[in-house]
Amino acid sequence: MFGKLRPYLAKVHLAENSGCCTTEALVLRFKIDCKQKYYFYFLISRRFINLVNSSVYGSKMPRASWDFIGLQIIPIPPIEEQEKIVEYLEQKTAEIEALKEKTLQQIEKLKEFKQILIAEAVTGKIKV
Repeated sequence: MFGKLRPYLAKVHLAENSGCCTTEALVLRFKIDCKQKYYFYFLISRRFINLVNSSVYGSKMPRASWDFIGLQIIPIPPIEEQEKIVEYLEQKTAEIEALKEKTLQQIEKLKEFKQILIAEAVTGKIKV
């Protein structure tokens, strides 16, 4: 599913089940045998999002048009290449997530340290 409203936010969801969705999402079904995760990464790519953004209508609440998106040609490499692309992107995404988590932990430790320093300065345990 591709979020029509403000497509520059790259709201793409790989649905795992059948169901219903809002009219603010475009449901994309690919006719060719492919790795769905490959298309997920393609649809959130900066190149595709910029292409879609070039065609939005509405200024305050820009929306993507199915008439435009439906005409786009999406590259379909062989399945083996799709798998390699997905594997590479999954690895890089995991690395980024690990770095993000480590950074967030460091920020929390710095906040704790800041609180300790303030408390010690206020109680006179350290001279400022």
